[in-house]
Amino acid sequence: MKTISNYRKSFFSLFTTLIVSSVMLTSCDKDDEIEDIDDDKYTLSGNATGAQEIPSNMSAATATLTGTYDAGNNSLSYTINWTGLSNVATAAHFHGPATATETANPLVDITIGTNGINGNASGTVTVTDDVEVALLTGKVYYNIHTALYPGGEIRSQIASTKQ
Repeated sequence: MKTISNYRKSFFSLFTTLIVSSVMLTSCDKDDEIEDIDDDKYTLSGNATGAQEIPSNMSAATATLTGTYDAGNNSLSYTINWTGLSNVATAAHFHGPATATETANPLVDITIGTNGINGNASGTVTVTDDVEVALLTGKVYYNIHTALYPGGEIRSQIASTKQ
């Protein structure tokens, strides 16, 4: 009887040690992953057209977004250059979360630098963690609005690539 009892105690002790060690290792891995994400930097891109707007339109305008996202400080830097709008831009925004076939409310206003049928916008904004998640999962788009297309003349999903 005493031998079986000793085996049970040893088994229970070993089992408890394994469980506690497993939990501790899992916790450490998770913390390391979060720290790794916080240090990540991403390259952003997106080529806008009228065909990508919802509803799509026949605009011949195009735009190109280049930028970076720094997850360490939630900093999104962007430059957008466009050509061929039907008129001056009345507004520009980052929208989300939404896939390429969905629309969403604006998340962040885009500061227009040079406004015209050809123009540009650039800036750096700090975004929330919710915007970060949408951005890094491909669920943020930008669009440029004009008087002829008040809902948006051209649009593009933003692609992010880890640097």
